[in-house]
Amino acid sequence: MKFFVLFMTLVSIFFHAQQKVFGTISDENNQPLAGIQVINMRTSEKTFSTTNGNFTILANIGDELRWVSKAYNRYQLVITPEQLNKSLNIHLSPFVQEIAPVTILSDKQVSELQEKIGLPPSAENPREKAPPTVKEAGWAGYIYDMRNLNNLYKNISGDARRMRSLYLYEDQQNSINKVLQYYGTSYFQELEIPTNKERDFIQFVMGKEKISFSKNINYTLLEMAFIRFVPEYLKLIQNKP
Repeated sequence: MKFFVLFMTLVSIFFHAQQKVFGTISDENNQPLAGIQVINMRTSEKTFSTTNGNFTILANIGDELRWVSKAYNRYQLVITPEQLNKSLNIHLSPFVQEIAPVTILSDKQVSELQEKIGLPPSAENPREKAPPTVKEAGWAGYIYDMRNLNNLYKNISGDARRMRSLYLYEDQQNSINKVLQYYGTSYFQELEIPTNKERDFIQFVMGKEKISFSKNINYTLLEMAFIRFVPEYLKLIQNKP
């Protein structure tokens, strides 16, 4: 009798112990997908796919797993005994949002339309060009440019340095705004970034990866960097007094 109870206990432990579920995530063209979030709905454990689309997560038989991404339709699967012993091939289809047809107007058409209905032209934020540095113009170009008394004064007074610092700050803030608008706050909530810390996190990652605060941001590389630096950033803010 004792042997039977022990046997049933071991069988129960075997079937209820969490095991590794692993596999590869790809798109409709069999290209690996990085940064896809995998969630065990029972345990709330989360992980992300690697650059090769590979993932590993702990699960029991009967657990529901979900594959979630902003750019792809959600996929869900209830784990069976057979799926614990082989690599899973998860194929995600892109998320397509239907929108009404739109007409793209040229700048000239926009100006004509503004004049026709009496709207003022779009506001612009022109910048005064800062005098070039020696690195930008070389010594010969730098000395030649200093013939302009206005540029000479800006360099001597420090105005040129302050202008460049201000423009760099403005470019950083504009880039952060673009990233926030592109991903939305819900994306950072999924990464467990605290509310009102999204901007700080974006600047932290772009600084770590030395990603340029320019008009053309590589969002694919940036998203991979987000996933890689989430643990380090969360640890950093937890240790702050």
